[in-house]
Amino acid sequence: MGILLLHQIKEDDLHNVGEKVVKLAKLREAFPMPDGFVLQKSIFEDFLRQTELFERIRNIEDSIMPDDKEDLQSKANRIQQLIVSADMPNALATLIIDQYEAMNIDKDKPISDIVADTSNLVVAVRASSIGYVDDKKMHMSFLNINGRERLIKAVQTVFASFYTAKAVFYRLENNITDASMAVLIQKMVPAEASGMI
Repeated sequence: MGILLLHQIKEDDLHNVGEKVVKLAKLREAFPMPDGFVLQKSIFEDFLRQTELFERIRNIEDSIMPDDKEDLQSKANRIQQLIVSADMPNALATLIIDQYEAMNIDKDKPISDIVADTSNLVVAVRASSIGYVDDKKMHMSFLNINGRERLIKAVQTVFASFYTAKAVFYRLENNITDASMAVLIQKMVPAEASGMI
């Protein structure tokens, strides 16, 4: 189905969720951590195919002259605009929203009191690159996202960040041809301390 819960992720999932998510899932075994779920790379790739952007983007990528910074930036911007302005396919939007709303269910309440009110459900939406380690902060992440529309827009913007000029140049320069992206959506909670991985 393209979605894995954070607690379900194992090292074998590396090629579908990326190193960042696998490391986070490993940390979760030792430390308390908010719930979350991952849109595996298949959802990113399905989005590109269902919106008919896959071939268009590949054609633009094939025409990029990496040594020409202006050309690289212009074409990277064009690809990102195509992604953020596309309509999220209904089936994918429903899949993401249903999982998002499921995080808001208080299992201690009686079923009659459970309401999928996402106005108070705040999440982080984070990129997880696949096929290379994003140690240069090439992709986008968002904090304090709530509500269906904002979530879907954040997911699409993270998808688009796969094609920042910096990320495109890095993949071309290092001849990385099998890269992809997953997206982590994780509850945000008040914390006394935090860290980056």
